[in-house]
Amino acid sequence: MSSSLSPRRVPGVPERAGALVVIGYLERVALPGWGVTALTAKVDTGADTSALHVDDLRAVGSTRVAFRVGGDDGATREVQARIARRGWVRCSSGEEEERVFVRTALSLGGKTRVVELGLVDRSRMQQRMLLGRSALEGWFLVDPSRTFSCPPGLAPVGAPPPVT
Repeated sequence: MSSSLSPRRVPGVPERAGALVVIGYLERVALPGWGVTALTAKVDTGADTSALHVDDLRAVGSTRVAFRVGGDDGATREVQARIARRGWVRCSSGEEEERVFVRTALSLGGKTRVVELGLVDRSRMQQRMLLGRSALEGWFLVDPSRTFSCPPGLAPVGAPPPVT
C-alpha cells in the first residue's frame, strides 16, 4: 500500500487542521443566545475585534444596553446585554470611534464560544457582521479563497446561553 494516499474528503464537511476548522472569508454564523440562527459574517484577519450591526442602540442603566439585531432570515430580535467594555476602534475609514462591546455565544463550524462584539452601524457595509482575529484565534484557520465552507447546519442552535 502506498504511503502517498491522501485522506478521504467528505463533500460539505469542513476540513480540519488539527483542532482548527478551515473557514472561508464569508461564513454563516449563529448567535444562539439571541435567537439568530444564521447571519452572514465577513472574516477579517486584519481586524482585531469583531463588529455587529445593530439598530436602536440605547443604554439601559449604567451597565446594560438594548438594541435590535437581525439575521439572514430578515427577522429582527430585541436584545439586552451587559456591557463588557467600552473601547476605541479604528474603523474602515481610518478614523477612531468609541464603541460599546458585549459578549455572547457564537457558533460556527460545529464550535461554540463566547466572543466579544462591538456594536455599530454597519448599514453601509455589505455584511452586517465582521469577525476579527480575537474571535478566530485558536479555533479557526482562514482560507481566503473559500466562502461558506461550513454548512449553516453545523452551527449548533442548542449552544450555551450568552454571558450577560
